[in-house]
Amino acid sequence: MDILNFIFTDVPPWLLYWIIGILAAQIYFQLNGRFVGFRWYKSLLFGVSMLLTEMIGAKFLYIAENFDRFSREGLTFGGFSLFGVFISVPVFLVVLSKPFAVGYGKLLDFSYGGILLELAFYRVGCFFTGCCGGPPVSFGVLMPDGTRRIPVQLIEAFLDLLIFAVIFYLYRNKKLPNGASFCLMLSCYGLLRFVLEFLRVRNNVFGELSVSHLLALTAFLTGSIVFFVLLGRSKNEKKNL
Repeated sequence: MDILNFIFTDVPPWLLYWIIGILAAQIYFQLNGRFVGFRWYKSLLFGVSMLLTEMIGAKFLYIAENFDRFSREGLTFGGFSLFGVFISVPVFLVVLSKPFAVGYGKLLDFSYGGILLELAFYRVGCFFTGCCGGPPVSFGVLMPDGTRRIPVQLIEAFLDLLIFAVIFYLYRNKKLPNGASFCLMLSCYGLLRFVLEFLRVRNNVFGELSVSHLLALTAFLTGSIVFFVLLGRSKNEKKNL
C-alpha cells in the first residue's frame, strides 16, 4: 500500500503515465518481435535503444525551441518536444539497422507501434498534470488548476490509439510495403496535431500558426510524400514481376 501511495501521490502524473507508456511499448515490441525475426532479448534491446533515441530527439528539439530558458536553467530532466522523436528515430535507425541485421524499412515499421503507445499514455499524463490543454470553456472538463478546459490531451490520446489500431491491422496483414507504416503514422499524426493545435493554448509565430503547427505540417507533408512514393514503387515492382 505504501508503494501504491507513493506512486499515485508523489510521482508526477506526466512521469507516471510516460512510464506506463514505455512499458506498453516494450510489451508491443516483445509480442511483435517475430515479424522482424527478433527473439525476446533482441526485442528488449531494441526497445531500450528506441527509448534512448526518442529521449535524445525530444530533448534536443525542446532545447532548440526553448534555448533562452535552457541558457538560464541548464539541462533538466523535464521538457520534451515530441516532434523530435520523428527526427531522431529515422536517423538513428539507419545506424541500428546494421547491428540488428534488419532492413531499414522493416525496422522503421516495427518502431511505429512503440512510438504511438508512448505518445498516447504521455498525453494522458499531460491531462492529469494540467499541461498542453485547451482554453477555458464552460462546457470543458475540470483540470487540476480548477479551470474547465477542452481536454485536448485525452482527445489526442484516443486518436493516437486509433491510428495505432488501423496501422497495426495493415502492418500485421502486410498490406503496405516496407517503410510505409512508419510514413503513414507520421502523416496521420502530423495531420492530427495540426488540427488539435487550434484547440490548444499556444504562442503563434506565423499568423494563427504556432511552432507546433509548422512541425505538424512538416510531418504530414513528409510522411504523405514518402508514403505515396513507396506505394508507387511497390506497384511498379509488382507489375514488373
